[in-house]
Amino acid sequence: MNTKIQNGSFLISTPDINYDIFFKSIIIISNIENQEIIGFIINKKTKFFVHNFIKDFPIKNIPLYVGGPVETNSIFFIHKCENIDKCERINSNLFFGGDFKELIFKLERKEININDIIFFVGYSGWSKDQLKEEIIKKYWITKNDKYLDLFNNNLKDWSEVIDDSKYYLWKNFPRNPSLN
Repeated sequence: MNTKIQNGSFLISTPDINYDIFFKSIIIISNIENQEIIGFIINKKTKFFVHNFIKDFPIKNIPLYVGGPVETNSIFFIHKCENIDKCERINSNLFFGGDFKELIFKLERKEININDIIFFVGYSGWSKDQLKEEIIKKYWITKNDKYLDLFNNNLKDWSEVIDDSKYYLWKNFPRNPSLN
């Protein structure tokens, strides 16, 4: 079992996790520092848009994703634009955060493709020992495939990403089976 996590790793929740926000979740790890690990749920789109939360945001109808249960009053972003000041490298082609005013300026001038950015409200966070324990308990499957593309819509479909045959029956299992 692989418990090695690095920036750019993906966590795929298993049916064993007992926390609603993580039901059929896919998380990208964006930052590992000291004893803290930070990531964002990439497959939980909200019904809201970035412009609903950021006054004077220049582009309408950019979806907002639930990044996790921590700091849900803040908006974060992951992107492919290494030329934004103060952004942090996740892996060879992904970056986290950066100067938000510069991001808006570059979006307005169409220097950045809007399809190369994902916005999140909140994030997911663990201590290193906590996440390691959750992986050992089989709450998460880890993928360290650097070729998985965060911006590929198939990656955002839990049923497409979970490839362990023992979860075959869970692929189409509803959140609440008693509602069937």
